[in-house]
Amino acid sequence: MAVDYEPSGSVAQMDIFCATPLSSVARSREDWAGNHMSKWGDFCRSEPRFHDFEGVHYTMIGPDHVFSFSKRLKQALKARWL
Repeated sequence: MAVDYEPSGSVAQMDIFCATPLSSVARSREDWAGNHMSKWGDFCRSEPRFHDFEGVHYTMIGPDHVFSFSKRLKQALKARWL
């Protein structure tokens, strides 16, 4: 999906959830957030909110990290009044 996906449109607000990237796509979490994930802001009419998560993309909702993921996701939803 990521190879052919071309996002379009815009939303009023956006939350971006960042885990540690795979070493094949970014040097560090800061590189991943600042040079890759931040591009989602181009589709947002306000400043997006970033949320760091434990683990890497494919483990952030796995058994070792699901509790902290759930806690941070609930905080993000509450901050948006959802």
